Amino acid sequence: MRDSIHRLLTLRQYPGFADAQLEELAVIAENVAEVSLPAGTIAAAAGRVPALQLVVEGRIECGDKTYGPRHVFGALEVIAGRSIKDPAIALVPTRVLQLAPADFANVLEDNFGLLSNVRRLLARRLLAAGPRAYVRPRLPYVVRGESLGLVDRLVLLRHQITFATGRIQALASLAQATREVRFEPGDPITRAGAPATASYVIIDGALRTHDGRTLGPNDALGVVESLAESAYTITAEATTPVRALECPSISLFDVIEDHTELALSLIARLASELLDGELEPAIARVN
Repeated sequence: MRDSIHRLLTLRQYPGFADAQLEELAVIAENVAEVSLPAGTIAAAAGRVPALQLVVEGRIECGDKTYGPRHVFGALEVIAGRSIKDPAIALVPTRVLQLAPADFANVLEDNFGLLSNVRRLLARRLLAAGPRAYVRPRLPYVVRGESLGLVDRLVLLRHQITFATGRIQALASLAQATREVRFEPGDPITRAGAPATASYVIIDGALRTHDGRTLGPNDALGVVESLAESAYTITAEATTPVRALECPSISLFDVIEDHTELALSLIARLASELLDGELEPAIARVN
């Protein structure tokens, strides 16, 4: 009993698990294995990461990154399904709690509260890299007519890299939750510091951000902020009449609660963008 309580208290120290329900922590505690790694031991060879490693004591080095107590080695790679280029080595005698990727995926799939914690954590790490306004190549698809049909909305959402891997049923539910909105020149679309209550995909028109960028058709605003449940990071105002597809954040959360596979694909995309961003180690790892 004492060991079980100690393990639960240990798991509480890791961001992503800190706000988890006790029942969810208990599930994780049942699936982790405590492993001692002598100094110089290869914790993970180059290639796919065999397990997430929650460092309890000691240090693990992988490339130019070092993971100490209360850090999680391999989390982003496991979530994103990515490999590591360099072996991970225990620099000193190290004790870790290991969680196999398949077990981690099952835990997330079965525990929406924990999945939501991971989604918020990764999105906030991504926001820490700077303001988020997604500029995409122009979509080779012409929206016809004055009002978007369901197919138009599906295509626009699917072209956004954040939703690109979602299954059609989940995207259809998300598309049905969106609505067309219009803005006149000078109208604010997002304001930095205001709660991110919705995300937007520009259908036509142009807008300018406070840092001087011009955005247009197929560009997106507020997606990561919505996933992070935080404030908008940029102010954007219409410079021409603008038509956009608006997705209320609350509707997004309802859809991903009903379609766990979409939630899993979203956190995989967030993890991939963190890995691709070459961020500072404190941001690039879950710590």
